[in-house]
Amino acid sequence: MRVLNYRFFYPVTSHSQCQSFCKKVRQDENLLPYCQKCDSRGGLEAVRSNKPYIYLCHYDIVDIAVPIIIDDKYIGAVMAGQVRLADPSSALQL
Repeated sequence: MRVLNYRFFYPVTSHSQCQSFCKKVRQDENLLPYCQKCDSRGGLEAVRSNKPYIYLCHYDIVDIAVPIIIDDKYIGAVMAGQVRLADPSSALQL
C-alpha cells in the first residue's frame, strides 16, 4: 500500500506489504519509472472520477487507487492491489 500526494501524484509514503515480484521490478532503475507512471495514472483517474479506480499496471497486475477526500477536498490516494489474475483477459470485467 502507498499514499500519493494530492497535487503532483508523487509518493508520500513507502510501499508496505509489496508483492515480491513488484518489489523486484521497483528495485530496477530502468523499470521503476513504468511503475511510477502507473501509480500516477491511478491516482489521477481516482481524483478525476472521485471514486476508487481499478486498473491493470504495465505487467497486467490489478491495482486500485482510492481517493482520500476531506471536506470535499482531494488530499491524495491510497494505492493497493498487486493482484495477478489467472486469466488476464478477465480484466475486461473490472
